[in-house]
Amino acid sequence: MNPLVLVALGLVGLAAALSLASERVRPERVLLVGDSHSEAPWTFGGRVVAKLEEAGIPLVVRKGHRGKGVGWYNTSGTLRDEVASVRPDLLIVALGGNDAGRFQEADYAAALREFVDTAKAGGIKHIIWFGPPRSDKGLAYKQPARQKVANWQAKHLPGMGVQWHDSMRLTEDLPTRDGVHYEHGEYEVWASRAVAGPLQRAVA
Repeated sequence: MNPLVLVALGLVGLAAALSLASERVRPERVLLVGDSHSEAPWTFGGRVVAKLEEAGIPLVVRKGHRGKGVGWYNTSGTLRDEVASVRPDLLIVALGGNDAGRFQEADYAAALREFVDTAKAGGIKHIIWFGPPRSDKGLAYKQPARQKVANWQAKHLPGMGVQWHDSMRLTEDLPTRDGVHYEHGEYEVWASRAVAGPLQRAVA
């Protein structure tokens, strides 16, 4: 099937999934926070935001900060401030790659708990989290540490009421341009997969 048709079908499905389903009210305000993979309109976060806007979400705000991770969002007060400013119904998180090698598991679990508690204290009821994508080429040596972070997220976040999704799987066949970051087309594929798959299911 034509990839454009698949994307179109994904957007139709997302629009339906974002409508009233079960007892969940359709989100009106969405905040997406992330790292360099979300800092520009053509990155993963930027493309996800564009697709949500196309699906009819009235307000979608993107905040991507290069080189930052969960700890920085906690200690800088950035998450708290953005949540207070946007007052989102839904928080989408795309973080983890910059946490690799900086934490032991217990400390990272505590940092994740602080992050989630801050979001919930700001009134957020629904959190969708995309873990770190893989690394390759000259930075392939970082992959074990990145995978460890992804494993910790998968282990701890669901118990905190967060819907976690594996970006390793979503990017497994996508080449990077520098070992970590992607070209425009690859970011589009990653975002399309997230919207037509995990994100759609998570908000249904």
